[in-house]
Amino acid sequence: MLVCVSPLLVAQTNKPKEYLFFAHAYDEYYIDSRLKQIGLRNYDGIFMGGDILSEASLDRKYLSYLDSLVDLSNPMTLWALGNHDSRNGNWDWIFDFTQRKTYFAHYQDESVFIVLNTNIVPYDCEELENQFSIISNVCDTIVKSKNLFLIMHHIIWDGVPGLDPGWTVGHVNLKYWLANCETADSHFKNTIYPLLVNVKNRNIDVFCTAGDMGSGTKKKYSQLSSDQIWFLGCGLYEYSSNDEVLMFKNNNGEISFKFHNLDSLVSVNSIINKL
Repeated sequence: MLVCVSPLLVAQTNKPKEYLFFAHAYDEYYIDSRLKQIGLRNYDGIFMGGDILSEASLDRKYLSYLDSLVDLSNPMTLWALGNHDSRNGNWDWIFDFTQRKTYFAHYQDESVFIVLNTNIVPYDCEELENQFSIISNVCDTIVKSKNLFLIMHHIIWDGVPGLDPGWTVGHVNLKYWLANCETADSHFKNTIYPLLVNVKNRNIDVFCTAGDMGSGTKKKYSQLSSDQIWFLGCGLYEYSSNDEVLMFKNNNGEISFKFHNLDSLVSVNSIINKL
């Protein structure tokens, strides 16, 4: 039996997946209205780098509002909590909406995505160790994937070879953030980064993205470490005309990325909607 396949269906199947990363996006208790205008549901993945709402965990109504925009339980809605998102506690409410812990790993589109909660500190040692176990296990076992993403809020990578000092990148440089409770110097550069280098040495591309930026001139950041691992970030602030978002394209496992001015995306979307 001859089966005819529509050329349109083939084109849609081969269309690259698009993921949108944004952060520091709060407008009082809600979200920068420009993000709603670009149609968040049109993307194959929404990566949120934290501080999405000013007080996300203060009241369930704010989580319900965010859920209506991005579908928090969608496997490809990846939310790395910022200090504004998490500082009121009530992380169990966040679990209710996302159906996941505040840190997790997810495989899709020939890529592994690890979401970190950089608000976890050593006084909650069990959670910190559980988070590190996820990172370690993924890095030890990843084979078939073409890419590994780490999505976080804070700048925790100070001291990584080849990168600018952390204090020049984001709002806060968490150079003393600890990845686990084993030693007092288990910083990112000593614990997580060597694992990422091992992954890269297996010909798997690695992308680390953070969202604790946006105020002043710190709108975006992209730099390759000495070991050819990408460190990226961007953020919004008070409807600045220079605000940037980051878009990834996944073409059958091959990743490309580009920063986009948010106002320009809104203008383009407005023109498309009028056609």
